[in-house]
Amino acid sequence: MPKFPEFFDMTLGHQKVFDRFFSKYKPEISEYTFTNLYVWRRARPIKFSFLDDQLCIIAQKGENSFYFMPPVGEGDICKTAELLFNYAKEKNVRPSLQRVPEGMAKTLMECGFPSELDIDNSDYIYLVDDLATLSGRKFDGKRNRIKKCISENNPEYYPMTSDIVELCLELQTSWCNIRQCKLDSGLDSEDTAIKEIFSLMDILPVFGGVIFINGKIEAFTVAEKLNDNTAVIHFEKANPEIDGLYQLINYWFCQNALRDYIYVNREQDLGIDGLRRAKQSYYPHRMLNKYTINPIPQQ
Repeated sequence: MPKFPEFFDMTLGHQKVFDRFFSKYKPEISEYTFTNLYVWRRARPIKFSFLDDQLCIIAQKGENSFYFMPPVGEGDICKTAELLFNYAKEKNVRPSLQRVPEGMAKTLMECGFPSELDIDNSDYIYLVDDLATLSGRKFDGKRNRIKKCISENNPEYYPMTSDIVELCLELQTSWCNIRQCKLDSGLDSEDTAIKEIFSLMDILPVFGGVIFINGKIEAFTVAEKLNDNTAVIHFEKANPEIDGLYQLINYWFCQNALRDYIYVNREQDLGIDGLRRAKQSYYPHRMLNKYTINPIPQQ
């Protein structure tokens, strides 16, 4: 394993290393599962190193640019941040720690490091029971759309299994054709990540659900255990031409697959207005705020 200041490229063979750290220290941010880091590596290459008892992660932004993600483990986070920032300066890269959860950010701020709230990458945390019941007047509209979808389409829910992944890929291809993924770098990267996760369904610790309509998969969702009481939704797709189907896959998946969890992390809105409105319309239990931490200004 690499020792700081040496960094290794993340590979599938490092899964147990990352899983051991994440299992022991139970991070809350949606980025911190091996699955998430690995399947997005083509858009955001990952390198890692060990500094004392901390796992340190670099996310590449381009050939000559990167940022650090929050260190995981035990140690003096302020000292670690200073060492990482000095490493970045030696590489002629503007140093920053990004996607830093609030507790760690507060400690770093107390040490004098400036911070900026990164609202676009803050996670939406919901109570599973809220999404599995949709009870109360605030969810009247969603319940009505779900009832209409069921009455008009006779949908059927099934757990996702490796033998139906090809059918999920057909939906993903159709969805991308409608949304013109190749013309949007974000959607194109997501398409690559979804194909990656499906190719490794028997290796990665993910689970999911699908909805069949007339013998065809028209919606799917893929999730994973994030920590002892929280699941994280990595991907969710539905035929956009079938009204209420997104609401239905979320509703049924929470009922059938997430009852062992208290919370579900549905990740960020990335500053996309439509996505932000959709996530807010489900009334999150709380936001898991993330921050960008910068070096202490020189006197």
